[in-house]
Amino acid sequence: VVSTQSTWEKLEPKLAMSKKIHKNENQPYYAFATPEYAGECKMMREFFGLRPEFDLGQLFSRSPQAKNVYFLPRPVARVVSRAENQPLRIIHAGLKMFSRQQKHKHLTYECHWRFSQDCLPIIEPYVTKQRVATPIEDYRMLLTHRQVNIDRTSTKFQTALGQVSSGGVLLYLDDENAEKVGQKARYISAWKYTRALQLLVSKDDTKHVLHRINHFDHIGGVDKKG
Repeated sequence: VVSTQSTWEKLEPKLAMSKKIHKNENQPYYAFATPEYAGECKMMREFFGLRPEFDLGQLFSRSPQAKNVYFLPRPVARVVSRAENQPLRIIHAGLKMFSRQQKHKHLTYECHWRFSQDCLPIIEPYVTKQRVATPIEDYRMLLTHRQVNIDRTSTKFQTALGQVSSGGVLLYLDDENAEKVGQKARYISAWKYTRALQLLVSKDDTKHVLHRINHFDHIGGVDKKG
C-alpha cells in the first residue's frame, strides 16, 4: 500500500469532499484496477515505470470510458466502492491523477495517458520513467510560453528529453535548492512531441508556479521581500 499519509495530510483540504457541484454528480466510481481496465493499468505502470509499491487499487474513474482517473486514499476508496453505498450522493472525492490525451488523436503514442498537475506531489516518488530533470531557465520558459520548440531549450535539457519517449512527462526542477519553491511548484506535467514540448498545467496553477519561481532573486532562496 502506498505510504502517502504525510502528503495526504498536506493536501487534505483540497482532497476532502467538495461542496462545489461536480459535473459528474451522482455518477458512480468505477475501480480502475479491474480486469476490464487491465490493459490500461499495464500501459500506465510500464510507460511511467510506476513502482510496485504504488497501489493501483486507489485509482477510480467516474465513467466506464475512463477519460480521467482519480486518486482516492484507501479509506475513501472503501466508502465509494461498496455496493451498499451506491445510493449515497457523493458529489466529488479525491484528486484527478491521470487524463487521456485528447489532442492529436490521429497520432500514435506508446501511452495516451498524462499526469494531472494536482497529483504530482503524490505520485512523483513512484515514477521511475518519463521524468526529466529541468534547469530553471527551461522550466521558466515553458511556464511562460506554455509550448516551446525543443531546439530552443538548453543543451542539457535537450539531452534529458532525448532519453524519454514522446507522450506524457513529469518535469522536475533541477536545482540543489529546489525544495525552497515548495512542493507544488517543484513538478509540472507536460507532453513531449517530436520537436516540441507542451505544458499541461491550468493557467491558474501556472501563475502559482511562476510566482513561486520568481519569488526569489535566485533559486538559492534570497527572498525579494525580505
